[in-house]
Amino acid sequence: MVIIYKDIVDKLAELGALDVSVALAFDDELGRVEITRFDGQFMKIDDDGENGYYLTGEMECRLDTLCDRCGEPAKVLFNVSVNMPIEPSGMPVGGSDSEVSDSEGDIFYSGAESLDIDELLRQEVLLNLPVKRLCSENCRNTVLDEIVAKGAGDGWHSGLSTLKDVLGLKQAK
Repeated sequence: MVIIYKDIVDKLAELGALDVSVALAFDDELGRVEITRFDGQFMKIDDDGENGYYLTGEMECRLDTLCDRCGEPAKVLFNVSVNMPIEPSGMPVGGSDSEVSDSEGDIFYSGAESLDIDELLRQEVLLNLPVKRLCSENCRNTVLDEIVAKGAGDGWHSGLSTLKDVLGLKQAK
């Protein structure tokens, strides 16, 4: 979804805010990412819009990836809150490409003519992907369980030997 600033000026003046609903999917190196639902509002920061715009809302997301523990396919559900100031000039007012203050780092700089909301939401999802991706809360690493079971009671040498066998590593003699 692309918002053309000149096309929405009158609507924003009349309504104060525009409702935005988006659903999209894209591929990432971790797997397939889907924004199953985004409901939010697009509004001016001030009455004349000179200080930019603001996008706020909630996303429901799903990541189809591999489980970090067992390596089986996993569907990871997560939510992302969006509270994003938007500057349509493409760069900070009075700033340069190389100078960005801490407060400017929280602002999304779009082109002067339009805003690609899909791209903004894609970036927000990527910044908020879960760190631990599991197929279930009770997921067990079956390879590790097997190693522990085979080497139980025989000390760490046996456990290391079992691990090397499972990983296909040859022992040096």
